[in-house]
Amino acid sequence: MPKRRDKSEPPGGSAAGTIFLLIAAVFAAFPDVRNWPFVGLAAMFGILLTFIGSGRIYRPAVTRTGDTIACRYNPWREATFYLSLIGVPLLGCLTIAGASLVDRGSPSFWRIVGILIIAVTPIPVFVLARQSRRSLLRITPSELSVSVPGQQPALTEIPRADVRAISPTTGRLGNGVTAPVTEISYQPANLSPAATQTVLFGPTNTKKTAWLTVEQSDLLGGLHAWKDGDPNDPGLMDRVEAILRGQAAGAPGGVANL
Repeated sequence: MPKRRDKSEPPGGSAAGTIFLLIAAVFAAFPDVRNWPFVGLAAMFGILLTFIGSGRIYRPAVTRTGDTIACRYNPWREATFYLSLIGVPLLGCLTIAGASLVDRGSPSFWRIVGILIIAVTPIPVFVLARQSRRSLLRITPSELSVSVPGQQPALTEIPRADVRAISPTTGRLGNGVTAPVTEISYQPANLSPAATQTVLFGPTNTKKTAWLTVEQSDLLGGLHAWKDGDPNDPGLMDRVEAILRGQAAGAPGGVANL
């Protein structure tokens, strides 16, 4: 499957990558400030940002067993994990190498900053790995099973008849920008018919959502196809799976997989 970029990804990753590539080119061009370790690290970091980006999905984390489809958050299939595992320590090394250009004597402030950046690398890796165990959406012809952020690890089961709406909305990422998020509204079994609750599924680093390694447009289209389809239709789950994997042009009811 070809690499695809999640449509929720902000464009800043490529712009930042271009800036670092220009920095590497400038320091390589002038002998007075040339520092080959710094140039090499800046170029590697620029390439990482430009061609990987921060939200690229390499393969959607969609599996199927019989009539059950599971959508998960799989950090190994997203660029964010590799940026955290490789990009963060690389940025720390870049900071240390850059500090040698301005202070060739005793350790400088920026050398200390670089060491601290490298030291915090395990933190985002741990957060991404923990989230991979907490984010899940399971789809069967008769119900959805969802993980609700902030609640116990046990899945919340939502019968098809209790699903009130599946709609697109926006959520805030960790860096403050907004991204497309899918909202499922449902009526809990222990509440009155007028009461509804919601669960949100979004891309990596979206706050107060369960993360899924599925492009948001595909997720929305697949869920609409499931909700609008006939649960007794033997081809329903085939269509839902194709949309979630990005292999279908659209979903029943006019929901386009753009």
